[in-house]
Amino acid sequence: MAVVPDVSTEATGDRPVVVTGWRLITRRGVDVELEPGDRVTALGRLLEVDGEVSRWFLGGRVHHIEARLKGVTG
Repeated sequence: MAVVPDVSTEATGDRPVVVTGWRLITRRGVDVELEPGDRVTALGRLLEVDGEVSRWFLGGRVHHIEARLKGVTG
């Protein structure tokens, strides 16, 4: 599995908040049961699945999946 950087945002309201985005991509042929809102540990951090999980098919089988993850600090 690979976890690579994605979009991040910062907000300055009553307290500063940083939302860090990551994209999870599995190896070929690997399907992982993930749903929006699930939490996973990656890169030593607890991250939440942000939105729908994309399953890519080839020849009627799952080729790989991709999911956006987010971590919130602040």
